[in-house]
Amino acid sequence: MLLLVSLLLLPSSGSLAQQEDKGSIFVFTLAQDTNVYRVFPIEGALDVVSFYDYYSASGHTPFMEDKVSKIYLYRNTVTQGLSLVMHHAIDEGALDLYSVKMDLRGVPEEAHVALADDAFRNEFLLENEPEGNWEHTNNSDGGALSRLPTDKSWSISITPDFISGIAKWEYLTQPASGVESIDLDMGKDIAITMSEVHSSGGNGCFIATSDLSLPLSLKSRGCRRSKASQPFGWEAMDTATGDTTP
Repeated sequence: MLLLVSLLLLPSSGSLAQQEDKGSIFVFTLAQDTNVYRVFPIEGALDVVSFYDYYSASGHTPFMEDKVSKIYLYRNTVTQGLSLVMHHAIDEGALDLYSVKMDLRGVPEEAHVALADDAFRNEFLLENEPEGNWEHTNNSDGGALSRLPTDKSWSISITPDFISGIAKWEYLTQPASGVESIDLDMGKDIAITMSEVHSSGGNGCFIATSDLSLPLSLKSRGCRRSKASQPFGWEAMDTATGDTTP
């Protein structure tokens, strides 16, 4: 079911203020169940393949952790290229058997798999069903989806299936204060969305309207700044009953 999400934001950086003159900006959100967060890409000067640093059948990003699956957007600050990165566990980790599946929906047609961990086992391919189907022991698995559009709205939904070995799922975001993690429910879908937002009339706020596949409709209470790793100040409305939850 497609539902309407309204999002009110305050500009928080010089680059945002410059885009305000054009009347619109793009923002990223993470949604799981009734929680919606504004998130920011991890940034680095390396291309995403170099950043993933794949060797010995494992990735070696700065964020690898044993028994933990992590997912995040990554932006190359040189080319402004945008990618979605996911990885599970760590090289030379526990000897447990790790088994993870992830089904991706809504992947933009421009996107492609820049790196699969592991490619020689065809564990991450867009033509797979599910796209991610990983099994490993004593190393990592994962991959990077690159060429995500930066000039139009999109939304990627992910259904996880943590079969064995993984004990925690996290989303990483990098606001101005530094990298933060958001704990995710390992048994529920997430949606990562880039939305275009438009000026609401010269008061420093922006309003976004996007169709997202969410179980609840979210209605904004007002324009206010929220900590990046906390949900927006929204109320959730059950579309069947009309009941609201703070």
